Amino acid sequence: MDRDSEAIVDFNKVLDINGDFHSAYGDLQMSYEKLKDKENLQKTIQRAALFYPSYLLRNPDDSRARQFFAFTLKRLGRLEEAKKEMYKGIKQNANDPIIIYNAACFYALIGDNAASIENLKKAIDNGFGNYEYIKHDPDLFSLKKEPEFISLLEGK
Repeated sequence: MDRDSEAIVDFNKVLDINGDFHSAYGDLQMSYEKLKDKENLQKTIQRAALFYPSYLLRNPDDSRARQFFAFTLKRLGRLEEAKKEMYKGIKQNANDPIIIYNAACFYALIGDNAASIENLKKAIDNGFGNYEYIKHDPDLFSLKKEPEFISLLEGK
């Protein structure tokens, strides 16, 4: 909703209450990124990089946490590790439309447009139908001129 300044206050409150609420680390990173707050983004990335490995040892089947960790690793420039975590998250929950959509975003961000579109199609086939979100998701902006992406959104 483009209310990231408000959201970061809430995400930080969530982490104060429950430091194991893994998605808040990923959501904070996205909000700081959108606000171009590089200092707090870096602090959150470092905090998340310390958090996710121990969390995933305790919760190895949490595919969404694996994906948030993959995005964190990508932001740290640890691309090969990020790809492995993303793959594990997808493999654990291969038909979840949110997992597959997040994979599409990840692959778009690392420049693998073919994998991104493949995952986006699969996410839609598995029930992800928020086309307005797809159209405006900054993670997918690199696909805007891709013919397959354009045809995927035609009439939606």
